[in-house]
Amino acid sequence: MATARLYPNQLPQALQQSVQPAYLVFGDEPLQRFESVSAIVDAGKAQGFDETERLYLDTTDDAMQLAEALQGMSLFASRRIIVVDVGNGKIGKDAGQIFEHYAEQPSPDLLLICHGTKLEKAQQNAKWFKALGKLAVTVAINVPSGDRLTRWLQQRARTHGVQLPLDALQYLQDHHEGNLMALSQELEKLALLYPNQPISVQQLHQSLIDQSRFDVFQLTDTLLAGNQQALSHMLSQLRDEGAEPVVVCWALSREISQLLQLKQHPSNQAQLFKQFRIWPSRQPVLKQALNQLSAEQLQQALLVVAKLERNVKGAEADPQASWPLISQCCQLLMNTNASADWLLAAEQV
Repeated sequence: MATARLYPNQLPQALQQSVQPAYLVFGDEPLQRFESVSAIVDAGKAQGFDETERLYLDTTDDAMQLAEALQGMSLFASRRIIVVDVGNGKIGKDAGQIFEHYAEQPSPDLLLICHGTKLEKAQQNAKWFKALGKLAVTVAINVPSGDRLTRWLQQRARTHGVQLPLDALQYLQDHHEGNLMALSQELEKLALLYPNQPISVQQLHQSLIDQSRFDVFQLTDTLLAGNQQALSHMLSQLRDEGAEPVVVCWALSREISQLLQLKQHPSNQAQLFKQFRIWPSRQPVLKQALNQLSAEQLQQALLVVAKLERNVKGAEADPQASWPLISQCCQLLMNTNASADWLLAAEQV
């Protein structure tokens, strides 16, 4: 069976022509990955795949649920969409063998979508991935930059009916540091504020209120996305604008606590997202972080933040002196290879 490699901007036209039996959607840009998976699911439903089942796999998973999904029959629909989040691709041996067997004898009544973060070379060379690669269309998710980012933003603005002259478009692009999620959300807001009319740089500036004035929630999103350059810029802005270090500590503590609960209860992710009021537009960022951080790292991170809170809330706390410690804490949280030495490093700050 013929295979193809597509980019997100090519996917809609390809789906209009035909829906293939399987798709591999991998990359580190969460918005495009989330939207690509959603587009494939919608196209599958239009072709009569009536039921959607979503699974999450990692190295510790029992593969029985995957086997049941790919081999079992549904009581409610004859044609099903199976969406499998494989994280960083480091799945268990049993799950890999199930994928290999399925690739040899795919079911015409199933549409399989496997997605995850950018895979390392070892995972790309894994037998299960190569086997599915012969069956599936690959959708490569890359973070656009330069002219590619400009074209993405132009197309996105047209979709929302937002008219941006080149100078305003460049202004918007610069102020969001290439964050596609933030750019998309800003375009949605501009579509409501300035429908069907050109938007000047001055109007855009007023709307953004200088978007470089980041809040603590943008800080945690950037932290989870691993964007060190943007994180450094945000911390500087928050410090210069007089943000309270204790508020930053609260945001970090809240975010890590929620991540730990999501990590410990993967089967209840949908319910927890609803409980924590984490909307679909933000879920890809958290899922990416969950794939990269272990439960042990998140537990250690809570201890690091607890130490940070003691420093910023103490009787002799100096708000300005707290920022180097906050920066150190964020850097430790972004280091996915860190382990017990996190606490030792924090104690020496």
